[in-house]
Amino acid sequence: MRLFKFSSVALYLFSLQTLCASYPVIDNPQPASLEQKKQLHTVIEQARTVIAHLTEQEITNRFGSPQSIQTSIEENKYIGETENVFHVIRYNDYQFRIFRSSDSQYEFITHFSILSSNDGLRWGIQTGISEAQLRYLFGTPEFISDGMLVYEDAGEELSGLIAHVQNGKVIQLDFCFYYE
Repeated sequence: MRLFKFSSVALYLFSLQTLCASYPVIDNPQPASLEQKKQLHTVIEQARTVIAHLTEQEITNRFGSPQSIQTSIEENKYIGETENVFHVIRYNDYQFRIFRSSDSQYEFITHFSILSSNDGLRWGIQTGISEAQLRYLFGTPEFISDGMLVYEDAGEELSGLIAHVQNGKVIQLDFCFYYE
């Protein structure tokens, strides 16, 4: 009789564990489907196309005087005695991070953020959508940390999307086009 009770309890616990493992929850996330990965890639490429060839001057001409400009200088890790200059240009709705090497006038946008805008990207991606909508479109993020959902696109060039979420709503979208 005792053996029967032990076997019943063990079988019950095993079936409960199996049942819990079969349901996708935060501890058991499902990886993004191929379709979700394609949608993420499409939205990142759409954002890249919007800013692809903009220079700092063109941004200022297009959007006017920014709210703020922050400049930071870092030593170039690959070319000795060369400095990298980063300008962060902030507007009400957008923010741009521009890279320029001190040994050339070549510049490009490394990060583009949508802070608050009604300009929707494909599939209605914009600030104000729910976290659930974002997860439905792009699947499970690679990382989740402090209200940020981090999605990576490992296409031809590594790119990423960081969605800042507060109270279940997306409050900021950061597109990252350059990693060092």
